[in-house]
Amino acid sequence: MAKDGQPTRFPRFRVWWRIYNATENVLASLPVVLLLPTLAALVGAAYAASHPSSPRGTSFSSALVGALVSGAGTLIAVVLLIFFWLLAWYRLRGDRVWKVAWSFKANERFPGVHSRVDGLNLICDMAPPSSVATLGDVEAVLRSPRGEYRRMPNRGMGGDSHVLGFSPGGLIGWEGGVYEVRWYGTTSRRRRYEIARSKYMLEPPDWANSGLIPRQAA
Repeated sequence: MAKDGQPTRFPRFRVWWRIYNATENVLASLPVVLLLPTLAALVGAAYAASHPSSPRGTSFSSALVGALVSGAGTLIAVVLLIFFWLLAWYRLRGDRVWKVAWSFKANERFPGVHSRVDGLNLICDMAPPSSVATLGDVEAVLRSPRGEYRRMPNRGMGGDSHVLGFSPGGLIGWEGGVYEVRWYGTTSRRRRYEIARSKYMLEPPDWANSGLIPRQAA
């Protein structure tokens, strides 16, 4: 964090907490009944290995340990496969429920009289819509084209039960270039996790870069 309390980069590891939570949910949704045939297969394989036709068969305990180790390795491989599949899906497709909406509008109503409207919203894109209350304590971190970062806490946002938003221009300034935002929520265990991320290429009119629009002091 910078001296003024603002971040100097996007928080680390929050995307990993997101995927960790999603992996937990996927594993919890698997039917428990699958454990019974799996256990039976392990015991059966161990017993069969301990009773070969040859008199030099391995003991039942050794065969069982080998089967359990093999089963644990398979389980770890499945968990890792789910974890990285969810990570790849999120990086390529984003969140399935929550989407980021950007809005930048500027015009010159009269000679020398300029106006602008900007907004950055987190919107539920699901029917029926989910409440923002399910996200916990939300915050957003915004990066400007200059590489400056600003944090917007939940208390500084507006919206309703399905939308949260704020003015990026009022928070970090307004200029041409690539903006990036990442939204974060909080789990019931008080873990910060990433909800959604998005980039936006702003190409304002020429007068917007002429100094006529004052930028908020850092």
